[in-house]
Amino acid sequence: MSSKSATETNPESEAGPSSSKDDKFEAGPSNAKEDIEPEDEEEPSNLQLAWEMFELAKEIFLKHAASLEGLDPVRLRLEKLLDETYLSLGEVSIENENYEQAIDDFKTCLKRRQELLPRVIADKLLTLIRNIMV
Repeated sequence: MSSKSATETNPESEAGPSSSKDDKFEAGPSNAKEDIEPEDEEEPSNLQLAWEMFELAKEIFLKHAASLEGLDPVRLRLEKLLDETYLSLGEVSIENENYEQAIDDFKTCLKRRQELLPRVIADKLLTLIRNIMV
């Protein structure tokens, strides 16, 4: 026969009122200010979110393109995507009435496209020559 008392089989019953770290996990209303979001904190606007996503895409495209060789088709595709990203960043900046940033983004896009165009033309010529020689 077992000689265990009720307190030995149920350790919670012998502790009485809980004073452990687990108090914060008890059910019931909480008056903690951390549980309530501040009312004056606004969620970011759609334009802010768009700008953040384009900035993130720009960083990813820059790092990935830098890791590839000059005329690698994947790099050329990334360069085109990067140009589109700068263009989109400029458009978002215009919508946010941040005209100086928009001008910088548009200038960067234009400069990149001017630099990329000769490489794209050279790549297309090389492809054409290879196809003719076959």
